[in-house]
Amino acid sequence: MLALRAEIERLAKVQSPGVPPETIHGLRVLLRRFRLLAKIGQPIMGKPVAVQFRKWSGGALDRLGPVRDFDSAIDWLAKTGRQNDLIARLNAVRNRRVSNLRSFLAAIPDGLPPVDGLPKASSRSQDRLRRRHDREIARCADIAIEQSTELGRLRPEDLHRFRRVIRRFRYLLEITASRKQPAGDRMLKRLIRLQDALGIVHSARLLRAVLPDLCGSTGARPLIPRLDGEIADGLKLSGKHLRRLQSQMK
Repeated sequence: MLALRAEIERLAKVQSPGVPPETIHGLRVLLRRFRLLAKIGQPIMGKPVAVQFRKWSGGALDRLGPVRDFDSAIDWLAKTGRQNDLIARLNAVRNRRVSNLRSFLAAIPDGLPPVDGLPKASSRSQDRLRRRHDREIARCADIAIEQSTELGRLRPEDLHRFRRVIRRFRYLLEITASRKQPAGDRMLKRLIRLQDALGIVHSARLLRAVLPDLCGSTGARPLIPRLDGEIADGLKLSGKHLRRLQSQMK
């Protein structure tokens, strides 16, 4: 937890509007993981501090999300070998959004303990942390095992919610990952594959929705079939990985 906070502070100080996509992605991942740790670790952090950080980090993620969406769109368009003018325009807007993030990301909440300021957990607090962690694991596991593998039948918003559950499930397992638990390691790998496949669907659907506004109906028309194909392939791959995950969990 302390290492994550230090990394967030380091990345939040990046001020160049040309900050690379992998840095934006890395910051989003760290914020999500730390938000989860703050929720589970509330007995040690204290409720006011945990709530304050989750509120701030939620705002940061809301602002980082559109930047990441621009990065995904730019990356996809670049792979088509076309739309160079559009890519240049998107990059300009994207970099302005990054520039506007400076003051917000630099303002780590004043009430959050310094890196070396968290109290040592008592045995009672450790028990509470373990129970909170186990409850979150059980909730995610129940949703994963009950979900139909016919993911194409889900509404996009429901599939997005399921994708968030899988992401949370993965992060929870990573908290306690151990080389001495090969079964848990296999499950973690299956979750990562499922999350990646669901991410393909999410990115393609997002780009398909905004593409006509970005390059007009005429410019978007020849690209839509390719996106539809990626969505179909991503759904098929997601269903396969979900079946394998469920098989291991039963």
